[in-house]
Amino acid sequence: MVLQLKTLDKDVRIPIPEYTIGDRVRYISDETLREWAKEESSPATVVGVKLRMFRQGPDSWGIVYFIVFDTPWPVIERTLSGAPIRELSVYGNSLELWRE
Repeated sequence: MVLQLKTLDKDVRIPIPEYTIGDRVRYISDETLREWAKEESSPATVVGVKLRMFRQGPDSWGIVYFIVFDTPWPVIERTLSGAPIRELSVYGNSLELWRE
C-alpha cells in the first residue's frame, strides 16, 4: 500500500517509512544497548506503522513502528509490572533489518 500525503505548507517534510508491516527487524535502541541487542535481542516483526505529528515548536512528523519479538527479552529486562517485554513501539532509528 502506498500512502500519499499533502500538506498546506510546502516546507513541511513528511518522512517515508523505512519498514512496513511484516518486515523482520532487530531492536537496537542506543549505544548502551547496541552490543547487548546484537547478541541477545531476538528478531521481531513489524505489526504496525503510525505517522505522528508533533507540535512542539515547528510542526514535525515522526514514524512509530510497533514490533513484536519472536521470544520475550531476557528475564533481566522486564516491564514495570514484571511482565517480560514482548512488544515495543519505537522509532526507525532504533531498528535495523534482521539478517540471518
